[in-house]
Amino acid sequence: MKRTKNLSSESNRDIKKARIELGVSNFVKLFSYEESVTVDKTMLIKEFWQYPAESLLMAFPRRWGKSINLDMINEFFSPKLDSKGNEDKELHQKRQELFTKLKIGQTDLMSEYGKYPVIYIDMKSAKKGSYSELLDALKNIVSRLYEKYLYLINEQSDLADYQKIEVKKYVERKQDLTPEDLSSSLLNISKLLKQYHSQPVIILMDEYDATYNYVYTEPGVSDEERQQIVNFLKGFYENTFKGNEYLVKSLMTGVLRFAKDGSLSGLNHVKEHNITSKEFSQYYGFSQDEVDILCSKFGITDDADKEKISTWYNGYYQGANNQHVNVYCAWSIINYLNSGDFMKYWSESGSISFLNKLFSNQQIKHNIETLIKGGVIEFKFNDQLSADQFKKLGEMAHNASVEINSEGIDLFFSYMLVTGYLTQSDKSGEYKLPNYELTLEFEDKLLSFYKQIYTIDPNKMSQLTQNLSKIFGDHDSLTIKNLLTGDFYYTLKSVIEDCKLTQDKSSLSQGLFGNEDLVHSLLNYIALQVYDKKFATEIYTKKTIDGQVTDRSGRADIMLSHKKQGLIIEMKYTKEPIKDKSLKDTNASKSQEALNQAKTYSELIPGSAIDDYMQIFCGISISAEQDVALSGEIINPDSSNLDFSITES
Repeated sequence: MKRTKNLSSESNRDIKKARIELGVSNFVKLFSYEESVTVDKTMLIKEFWQYPAESLLMAFPRRWGKSINLDMINEFFSPKLDSKGNEDKELHQKRQELFTKLKIGQTDLMSEYGKYPVIYIDMKSAKKGSYSELLDALKNIVSRLYEKYLYLINEQSDLADYQKIEVKKYVERKQDLTPEDLSSSLLNISKLLKQYHSQPVIILMDEYDATYNYVYTEPGVSDEERQQIVNFLKGFYENTFKGNEYLVKSLMTGVLRFAKDGSLSGLNHVKEHNITSKEFSQYYGFSQDEVDILCSKFGITDDADKEKISTWYNGYYQGANNQHVNVYCAWSIINYLNSGDFMKYWSESGSISFLNKLFSNQQIKHNIETLIKGGVIEFKFNDQLSADQFKKLGEMAHNASVEINSEGIDLFFSYMLVTGYLTQSDKSGEYKLPNYELTLEFEDKLLSFYKQIYTIDPNKMSQLTQNLSKIFGDHDSLTIKNLLTGDFYYTLKSVIEDCKLTQDKSSLSQGLFGNEDLVHSLLNYIALQVYDKKFATEIYTKKTIDGQVTDRSGRADIMLSHKKQGLIIEMKYTKEPIKDKSLKDTNASKSQEALNQAKTYSELIPGSAIDDYMQIFCGISISAEQDVALSGEIINPDSSNLDFSITES
């Protein structure tokens, strides 16, 4: 998709043979490919081991490197054994040589290499909406885990016979496992591994929040089933992490942090880190130095190319206060380097389709429009979700009739921040879109919303878009005037006359029709599709009155600019006639008011600050009877001006 000329999806570089393996979460496999380009994050191992808390949680957005980091830690600490539980010296040496070549190999932590039994469990397949389905999924997960430790029942094992029978039960009779068996399964295997190896265990759990995410956000999960699932998980996590005396260290990964109330009270000892934490942020996503190294290996040396890559995929501000790092989205930069094409990668790997329902809330919609134009928004950030808040979030996402108050808005944007769709700005309490990839994603969702809400003739909308594009292709003021009062005006008038809210969207439509927001939304829809232009909507600026910039602030409805031209559009809605005037005449007067207001925002387009720059101002008013009035003024580079207006019944 190409929206601006300097950010086009085209790439002129020749891709070298270098390649980054995509979607590989096996650390050894990733570092074993001869031509694979890798990023060394092994110092995470040392920080994890030396961190004072016994149990840690890393909550970062999806595809941020969490799984590969877990596997790296697993590979470093776990002993290398054969099927009988004896040390595989050759494999031990081979893996040790791999780590010796990396950053961790230059530290004294190598003395801990291969010394601790590791329990590595992935909860991804536990996304279930019923209690029985969850138990079945856990039976499979736990049974596969125990299969890895069948050496515990070999003849040379010093485990008691009843303990060996217990291990076999989890493998051979998994369907007979009770909820109590499953709840204590990781605690039991921890005890047996410590006894066998004479070393405490390390537990690594990937996607710890998979089940919680599912039962709270997916429609159709009953309150009874949800509560039963949550109660079970509470005991499962308490047994595994809190009441486990055989544990030396644990690390969980996920996307969200849950408030330690009720369902997760068993994890109140866990030290949590996410994109707003100062520790560990450098190990998730790619830093600028890391991307520079990757670019050099792919033959990308031109500064302009690097700046373009940064604009598309950089921009995440991770950390807190003065201790932070700016990072790239790892998934997107890997895909780009492999393909050479500027596209949406990370945003396409997930879904925020629920946004369409939330656009019915004017504050959410306004905030999204502010973000698209490059602005910042403010909200009360909450990085720990309670059970009630998570349930509310699910209701907001799937039920358009749910009332969304200010707390709900804060909750929604907090969720968007911790899941990677927003980032912190350099000013505390302000948030923005991180990069162009996410800007495109939100633009597309906004366009989709407009298409769902209004019955709009796509051919006419295309004509309007083409008409606006033509304005920026001509520098003759008379031609531009004729375009605005001709094709653009009559097509817009036809669109307004034909435009109706779709019959099946009444719950989304409330408050959108018969007011200025309808007009604003329609013109946003058009302006978003004008390629190669800088677009902004409802942008704040100082007002200019009688040629002087004042201290009074205002908000321009739409601004489009490109090279030597800038266009500001202001819109009005005329509901009733004023005294002694018809509605049509009142509407015409309102368009002139809109034009005068548009001119007060002239600071948004540079005018004389750029040689040969043309300023175009437009005021549009639409009446309750769907009459359209347009007034405009063009200020030429030589300061001469051309006024125009049109209204027809």
